[in-house]
Amino acid sequence: MSRFSEGMPRIEEMDYDLGPQRDPATGPGGYMLEPTDGPRVWFSGGMINWKARKIDTDGLFSASEWVMQEGFFVPPHRHEYEAEGMYVLEGKAEFTVGGDTFVAVPGSFVMIPRDTVHSIRGLTPSVRIFLIIAPGGYERFFEELGEPARWYGVPGDATEGREATPAEMMEVGDRYAWRPGQKDQA
Repeated sequence: MSRFSEGMPRIEEMDYDLGPQRDPATGPGGYMLEPTDGPRVWFSGGMINWKARKIDTDGLFSASEWVMQEGFFVPPHRHEYEAEGMYVLEGKAEFTVGGDTFVAVPGSFVMIPRDTVHSIRGLTPSVRIFLIIAPGGYERFFEELGEPARWYGVPGDATEGREATPAEMMEVGDRYAWRPGQKDQA
């Protein structure tokens, strides 16, 4: 059971204003968010700040800023249906995509095709990445496993934020075609 199902608000209920929206029959409306605006979720010791979600893009993509610290690690995994594009804004991160390992610095772009095993590790005290996931909708995975961030930034200490258990990752991951993987399986 996720923290959201225990009475925590869903992303749609979090306090942020996208301004006037067009009628759903004509598609989503345009908007602008300030740098720290958007619904935020703490996930595995980092923070995800959603800038656009499936509901905002007619399902075409979702976009978010990830803020992480040195040592932050996303273990090898793959998404059966989603491709990801990651643009490093600040700091340095190690990406393993398929069998290749890259050290990305500000301005670097990493493309992760769908169904490709990949992992990410923060290498500097502060790392910020802009992430596009296509198609949209994968934000639900993070919503179910994370918790609403109480401020812009990473959780402050071990009493803040939560780590999903391996069993939770597998259960929720199964609903979103998230599959664990090993670097040597790529």
